[in-house]
Amino acid sequence: MEHAIGELPWEAVGLAIGTLLAGFINALAGGGTLLTFPALMAFTSGVGANCTSTLALLPAAMSSSLAYRRELSEDRAWLTWLAPISLVGAIIGGLLVILPSPEHFDRIVPFLALTASVLFALQPLLAPRIAMAESASRKPPLWVLFSQFLIAIYGAYFGAGIGIMMLALLGLLPLGGIQRANALKILLAGLINLVASLIFLAGPYLFGVEAAIRWDLLALMVPLAILGGYMGGFFGRKIPKLYLRIFVLIVGFGQTIWFFLRMG
Repeated sequence: MEHAIGELPWEAVGLAIGTLLAGFINALAGGGTLLTFPALMAFTSGVGANCTSTLALLPAAMSSSLAYRRELSEDRAWLTWLAPISLVGAIIGGLLVILPSPEHFDRIVPFLALTASVLFALQPLLAPRIAMAESASRKPPLWVLFSQFLIAIYGAYFGAGIGIMMLALLGLLPLGGIQRANALKILLAGLINLVASLIFLAGPYLFGVEAAIRWDLLALMVPLAILGGYMGGFFGRKIPKLYLRIFVLIVGFGQTIWFFLRMG
């Protein structure tokens, strides 16, 4: 059921706070969709929440990339390999959202939320791999490209946990530290969100599907996402991430339980 912002004022406040935190958290590690997606479910359907969340957080990724522009300038060689494969995967993932029925997507959401929450919880075990490998090669192996392709499909389809997935994968490459891996992750995630957003925008015109993006909600979310994204990129090296991780895990697993109860 669709609801206007004025009909649910407290939910609108929660959406605003969640969007600001999502932009901030995405710049640090990922998982911001775990905050925006459930908040949007109070106003629209699962497909509408997914499409609106993706579009709202896109500017946040761009503003975070500006804060990491120095690190990104050192990794252009990796981008020439990872960006095109991410582009193709994002096209497939975006089409998977708008072409199946909304009921089909709503049944999958609880399992996607659970997967993302578990991946976020496992990040401390995966992150140390970022210190591995000091190879001179600037060409990722085929299995890394294929893994990034699958991550891009998932990222455009749902998005929550994509940052953790990419940090785990990029940690196997000789990037020279977690900050450079995080900078590359932010840019690739932004590319995936951009492609998915374009598909969501064009869907009603190209495929005749029902428009799912809530523009009234976007007007509230986009400025807050940009602010949160830039703040996260700017202050990311100074703020202890443990407190943010605990908060996201509580929200992520709490919302996962809610999704399963709602489904059953």
